[in-house]
Amino acid sequence: MSLFGKAMFKMNQKIPVSFRTLLFIFTFLSWVTGITFFVLDRFVIIEGEYGPEKHPLQYPTLQVHGGSAFIMMIAFGTLLSIHVLAGWKTKLHRRSGIALVSSQIFLVFSAYILYYGSGWVRVFAQYSHFVVGFFFPFIIALHIYSSVKIRKDKRKNISTEKI
Repeated sequence: MSLFGKAMFKMNQKIPVSFRTLLFIFTFLSWVTGITFFVLDRFVIIEGEYGPEKHPLQYPTLQVHGGSAFIMMIAFGTLLSIHVLAGWKTKLHRRSGIALVSSQIFLVFSAYILYYGSGWVRVFAQYSHFVVGFFFPFIIALHIYSSVKIRKDKRKNISTEKI
């Protein structure tokens, strides 16, 4: 059986708890390591044996960020093929869903530019990747909040109709 169990094959709009937990863990890990790397890269210089140099944790932080980002891309593909398609058919949460999918796609392409780009395009990618990545968990929270709010409103309407 897969890591996520049988629930993965029956996923519709509601994401199984095991998958959601892993998604939140790796989103948080990507977010913390991304911010940490950016701060270390931009603002922290230490005095080394031969003069000023980058902080020694900068590279390991980037490695963890890249690893968690790869897992996020795999999860994103799973969500696209199942959750997003099911959600698109209901026409609910489209704005927050589009914002979430668009920001994820932007993060993937800007990461590619960070590795293979040069000049002003790479500099633009560095700052824009940081900004979009910084706000990514908040976009997720907005999407979840809109989903919970609509579900509560539906329950309330159903309970008032029975009276």
